[in-house]
Amino acid sequence: MIEEYGIVERVSDDGTTVRITTPAACDRCTIRESCYAAGKSVTVPDVFVLQQAQPVRLCISNASILSVTLVTYGIPFAALIAGLFGAYFALFSGYGEDARVLLSFAAGVIALVMSGFVVARLDRYVTRRFRYTLEPVAELPRFQAGHPAGSARERAVHDRPRHSG
Repeated sequence: MIEEYGIVERVSDDGTTVRITTPAACDRCTIRESCYAAGKSVTVPDVFVLQQAQPVRLCISNASILSVTLVTYGIPFAALIAGLFGAYFALFSGYGEDARVLLSFAAGVIALVMSGFVVARLDRYVTRRFRYTLEPVAELPRFQAGHPAGSARERAVHDRPRHSG
């Protein structure tokens, strides 16, 4: 389960809007520089009994993440492979080897581009099916170097005796 921390911006009949302030997963993520999840707002379709400006933990189920990953990466990959091999062995089997390779590559790229439109349509459907849960928290945690500030690990590092010389 992926957890993010944030502040409730709005609670309405349409759902609960949460502004992400402390993305917990970002400290471990390898592409955190290009993502910038902090500061983004997420609308959870369910209406929770929460107050505006209340700190919360937003949990996203692993099944939701896996389905988005499958749609985002699986469909284009399958389209590319199907375009390459389908064109090579079926469409252009009567051509010379060089022409078969080039034409099947072009067919694979065309299939890849066309799969982008399929992914865009499925993205809207899958995003609506995300399963979020919101849990109120007393305060937002501070994260440093992958560990919450004040954790047992951090206290052990700062409290150990120092040797001089």
